[in-house]
Parts: sequence; structure tokens; C-alpha cells
Amino acid sequence: MVEVLDTNVLVFANGQDGDDDCSFKASALLADIQPEDVAVDVGGEIFSEYGRCVNSQVQNKVGPFLWALYNVARRVPITPDAEGSYSEFPTHLELAEFPRKDRKFVAVALKAGDHRLSAASDYRAWGHHETALVAAGINLNFICPHLMRLKDADAARRSN
Repeated sequence: MVEVLDTNVLVFANGQDGDDDCSFKASALLADIQPEDVAVDVGGEIFSEYGRCVNSQVQNKVGPFLWALYNVARRVPITPDAEGSYSEFPTHLELAEFPRKDRKFVAVALKAGDHRLSAASDYRAWGHHETALVAAGINLNFICPHLMRLKDADAARRSN
């Protein structure tokens, strides 16, 4: 099975977000997978996002993992389209509002075949679209579901 890692998994594993439980779970996930079993896009968009978001000045707990990942990760070709998405991204109507910045992870997961896409906390992207993503063939792994519930409750409070 190929692993696709949303950037927030690395951010939590690096200790940048302040939720100790999620940091522990993200670190445990990285310890359980081999970098050669992680898929990224051939064009380097995922690595670019990792580089922008993972702060090596904070803890640098994930530096060795990222170094290994850069050298041995599976490179999967995905096809950007004119709308800022990818031809591999599902066309389900329920995913029309899925954030464009996260579509590369879905495209890589679908193109890679047998996969697991791990995410930590972004309810707007992952939790809100969970049913549609699963219907499209995405095998989601929420490593911090308690944060998903918190963000869902916050969103409900703001809408009232």
C-alpha cells in the first residue's frame, strides 16, 4: 500500500501545532511507514508545499524523514488542468468546493492505486468532504479525529 501524506501530518509530527496528542499520533504514523512507500507528484508540488509549511527552525523532528522521502519516495505523474486542478481529481459535484491546494494529494492517491491518504486536522478540506472522497475511491486515514470534531463544532457555532 502506498501512503500519501497531507502536509498537516508533517506539521504536527514536527511539533508546530501545539496539540500534543496529534503530534504524537503524527510522529507514530511516520515511524510506522517507510519513505519508499510514500507517493508524491512527479512535478514536485507536494515537496514544495512540505518545504513551505514544515518549519525546520521549530523542532526539525521530521528533517531526516523528509530527507529520506526526497530521495526514495514514489514519484507519481499527475496532470494539471486549466482550472487549477488535476485531470485525476474526481468530478463529483460534492467535491466542487474541495480546496484546490489539497487536490494534488487526492490526484496522487488515485493515480498511485492501492493507497491510504493520511490527514491530521483540516476539516474544511478533508472532514467536510469525507463521504464524497470515500465514494470517489479515497482511502482516508484521519489521525486526529478529535480535531475534526472540534473544528466541526466551531463551524456550527459560527453559523448560528
